[in-house]
Amino acid sequence: PKTAEASAPPQFFPVPAWSHWLLFGGLLSVGIGRSVTLAVLAPIGRELGLMEIQVGLISALTAAMFFFGGPFWGRRCESMGRRKVMIIGLVGYAVTTMAFAGIVEAGLHGMAPILIVYPLMLLTRLTFAAVASGVFPASQSFVAVTTSPEQRTAGIALQNAAFGLGSILGPAVGAAMVLISLIAPLYLAALVALISAVLIWLFLPEPPVRA
Repeated sequence: PKTAEASAPPQFFPVPAWSHWLLFGGLLSVGIGRSVTLAVLAPIGRELGLMEIQVGLISALTAAMFFFGGPFWGRRCESMGRRKVMIIGLVGYAVTTMAFAGIVEAGLHGMAPILIVYPLMLLTRLTFAAVASGVFPASQSFVAVTTSPEQRTAGIALQNAAFGLGSILGPAVGAAMVLISLIAPLYLAALVALISAVLIWLFLPEPPVRA
């Protein structure tokens, strides 16, 4: 029995407390970006002359891609590492959001016809969801392996609170930034996500991965 206890794997991999606040910042940025995009998508659609069903299709397909992308990245957290999946998700989030903003800007200024702009808007949002959906399972998996059983529920709740707070702040940020332009909130959301990715890359420890 003593030998079995000595060889048993530890229940969790301890990390500094501030590590979870890095994850908090990452999920906060995703929450802000998601709600900002939803807030400005309708006025952008009106400016581009899109029908309501076309605008709704962008949101619906994005949500569907999140549904399929989450399990995909969740399975890869163990083999690739949670930190790497989070960085891929946040950097992909930033790049695709900037691409989406650039495409919308081209449409608003008449630099490209709507027959080209709308499919590219769909493509960039689907790509966004395909990569950004990895942030959620990677964050929750990180909390699961770096907290004791007694602290685990509180750790997961903190990450959910981060996304919820971002969803609340997003419309407020969007309302302030649209005074500059309709797409300014999108560029801001991308910048916040990129900063979060850099901080996680520099400072977040990587728990051991399993085969």
